[in-house]
Amino acid sequence: VIWHITLITYKRMGTLHNIMTAIVITAYNRKDFIEKAVLSLLNQKGVDIEDFELIFSVNFDINYLIEKHKLNEKFTKVNIAQASTKIGETLANGIQKAKSKDFFFLEDDDMFTEDHMEKILEFRKQIEKDSYAIHNLQYFIDGKNNPIKLPINYDAMKWHNVSSFYIHFVSSEEKEEFIDILKNVELAPDLAIYIYFLNKNAYFEIPERLTYFRVHSANTSSQRNHARLLHIQKDDLYLYRFVKNK
Repeated sequence: VIWHITLITYKRMGTLHNIMTAIVITAYNRKDFIEKAVLSLLNQKGVDIEDFELIFSVNFDINYLIEKHKLNEKFTKVNIAQASTKIGETLANGIQKAKSKDFFFLEDDDMFTEDHMEKILEFRKQIEKDSYAIHNLQYFIDGKNNPIKLPINYDAMKWHNVSSFYIHFVSSEEKEEFIDILKNVELAPDLAIYIYFLNKNAYFEIPERLTYFRVHSANTSSQRNHARLLHIQKDDLYLYRFVKNK
């Protein structure tokens, strides 16, 4: 069952306060867009960025960006994890580095809309589950931030990407279980998140476009070669066996 919940607007004073939620930014080799991803965090409205952990899961020196934007002064904590050739393991290492059990994710070439975090944090107030995943819709853009027209047969609710997920774990044990799963995923961590929480009847969708998903030549999702398809099939089989054994 996939839950569709209509977003409720709340009247309130001031900004939305959040405690110990982590934002994991992932990158492997690619540096072209990561500063834009960071700036999209710094431009968030309605939340206190200083209440969040920021984790970079990267395989290159990111200290230049941390220092340039004084990120250590703007977030509760900034930490660095080691990225892997496996996209799932890169995400898992970022999750493992954080103290939090609540996570936003942002791939280096994507961006958040300025109300992304505020709307997700409001949306989660309606969920009565111990653990859950929330997924929002996306805008599609090219390498120069220009909008991309979607194909006529595009089904918005079936397109998942890591940067559009928010997840909450009920316990450290559940968090560790999911980390172990992700470490075995080559190319499809978004599928892993979707299947893991769908299997718990705890996957929710917010019908608003809150992420800018970038499509470009170096984008993993845009590649359709034989080797990539084999890796995805391997991920599919691994996740199927996990669900079957539950």
